[in-house]
Amino acid sequence: IGAFYSDRFGYSIQQIGWVYFVAGVMLLLGSLMVGGRLGARPLRPLIATSRVLTGLAVAGLFLLPISGIVGVGLVAVQGVTTGVAMVSVVVLLSRESPAGRATTMALNGSAMSMGVALGSALGGISLGVADYWLLGVGAMVMSLFSAGIVLWGAEPSVSLAPVPEPEVPSQV
Repeated sequence: IGAFYSDRFGYSIQQIGWVYFVAGVMLLLGSLMVGGRLGARPLRPLIATSRVLTGLAVAGLFLLPISGIVGVGLVAVQGVTTGVAMVSVVVLLSRESPAGRATTMALNGSAMSMGVALGSALGGISLGVADYWLLGVGAMVMSLFSAGIVLWGAEPSVSLAPVPEPEVPSQV
């Protein structure tokens, strides 16, 4: 994102640092939002929606003729929606795999790292082949793909709402 802001908007290193700061604050805000009212919603549709919104924000950043301040706004949207998706995924996985939470979380962390590595490699190739517009198209395609994977799974009603404890019959 830093190179893009320098190329497209002529931002200095300090200005690019502020863009990253905004993205980080918004990521935290999105994470916290899941602990509030958003967490009461079914998690699969919430994750899928946040993934699509992330893809739209990134695609808009790279594909539309926008100003620098609108670009910062799109990075803010991307930060919030990414935060929502990250926390929601962790909650969903821990709810759907109670017996193997540690293994599931380790695999999820590994898959996320592989995704970052693969995305970085594909992003570099995209920049070499077709400049920033291909990054925008690729982000949208991958966000739609990830939303589809999330919606494909079972138990769409899982949310952060408290799960009632099973009643234990009293022994008299």
